[in-house]
Amino acid sequence: MNTSNNNVVAIFGKNQETQAQAIDYSQAKEGTTHWNVPTIATDDIGATLTEQIESKGLFYNVVARNNSTTDNNGNTVSTGMKTIFNASSNKPLSVQGEGYKIVDNRHLTTNLLAALNQSDIDLTNAFTRTRIDNDGSKMRLEIILPSTSFDVSSNPSVRDEVALSITATNSFDGSGNFSIKCSAYRFICANGMVSAKPVIEYKQKHTQALSVEKAVKVITCGVEAYQNDKADFMQQVKTDVSFQTVYEALAIINKIDTSLAPTYEEYQRVIRPTLKRQPIIEHHMALWSKYKRELGASQWALNNVLTHISTHGNKPQYSESQSVNGRNDKEKLVHKALKHMLEAA
Repeated sequence: MNTSNNNVVAIFGKNQETQAQAIDYSQAKEGTTHWNVPTIATDDIGATLTEQIESKGLFYNVVARNNSTTDNNGNTVSTGMKTIFNASSNKPLSVQGEGYKIVDNRHLTTNLLAALNQSDIDLTNAFTRTRIDNDGSKMRLEIILPSTSFDVSSNPSVRDEVALSITATNSFDGSGNFSIKCSAYRFICANGMVSAKPVIEYKQKHTQALSVEKAVKVITCGVEAYQNDKADFMQQVKTDVSFQTVYEALAIINKIDTSLAPTYEEYQRVIRPTLKRQPIIEHHMALWSKYKRELGASQWALNNVLTHISTHGNKPQYSESQSVNGRNDKEKLVHKALKHMLEAA
């Protein structure tokens, strides 16, 4: 894979983190435009990425305090562990070993923006979405880049645009490394698409220093992968998917053993009667019916069902209700289900 920055320049042009040009939101209504207004905070319009990120509450002070105990002689001795605190709330976030290094969110995002500037991606009209879990124990930052968008729909009267999205995650509770990855974002449903291909991601443990150079390489490779995803998405729009493939993909998401119930009819006959509560797969089947009506019985429709599941979890609320870890776990299952969908075609 060619990872030169010159290739990115040829695709998107020179980057400048200037103020975003004004967008006309007056006609923006869900279903009639590729802009889904509720996903873009009013205060973000016309602001640079730096200004947007500064206003999202991602930057809070996290400190480490060494843990100690008293020995039999009454002496204070170190336990070799330390407690990580949110200094603003004084809430403990986790207990870690001596080798743990705090990589604060400001450092992570500053280096991410430096990597973006080095990659020459056009940041015009770029906007952000963020989530903070458990008083700062985890954070997720998404940067969506409308300058990279393309229309998936084959219907000229209906716009279905997808753009490059770059996501950074960080945690202070030991639940994961800090990471940067590239994916796609579908405007009309305000969700991040999951690719069936290997995820291009940069991860670092909290015992290592963040490398801007590695982040640049991931972003550059991610841009090229996104270019290839264009053709894949367009092909998915044109490719029908069988109901059996839909069931098998949703069975992966719901961890259903298809050797016990090879078809949805067998699932209803063999497994469903043993369950006390309505299983989530039935809600997912209803989602398939909805997307099938809107997009046809295509791989693209199933892709969007799976994307909906990964972003919303098991709840119908807006996608930002999904926890950072919950979304990461769901995306792994969706990645597996998408691979199955393509292999079954």
